[in-house]
Amino acid sequence: MLAREAAMSRATFMRAFSAHSESSPLALLSHVRMQLASTMLTRTRKSIADVAADVGYQSEAAFSKRFKELYGVAPGRFRQANGIT
Repeated sequence: MLAREAAMSRATFMRAFSAHSESSPLALLSHVRMQLASTMLTRTRKSIADVAADVGYQSEAAFSKRFKELYGVAPGRFRQANGIT
């Protein structure tokens, strides 16, 4: 989709993206999603399932697994330690 929006082939887009970034488009998207999720967990009372859906995950389990890989704790624990009271 990004390549199409940039009016490039996938291969050309990947080369151009790689020339300007140390990560892949998918890795960047995952990073942005997790940053948004961490903000939502600390600033809203939305359920973890709703946060997962809001940042583009269809599965709360997949979201929680990825979140824990990046932050070292499950989303619920992250919220307890950093969230609103």
